[in-house]
Amino acid sequence: MTVRVGATTSNHVRQTKNRVKRIVEGCEFATAGDIDAEEVREWIEEFCEENDYGNRTSNHYLQAM
Repeated sequence: MTVRVGATTSNHVRQTKNRVKRIVEGCEFATAGDIDAEEVREWIEEFCEENDYGNRTSNHYLQAM
């Protein structure tokens, strides 16, 4: 088994960035001070339900924040 650290790391960074961006835009946060944990949780729950995503995806989004 070969592990490509650079590719894995850059992919992880890209995915995390995209998840955070999707949450911030979905919740319409304008500044870091606007971020509210309960609102993020509710948004992720709705987002995953609407897109038929499971708990694993939900957890990835929570971890991104």
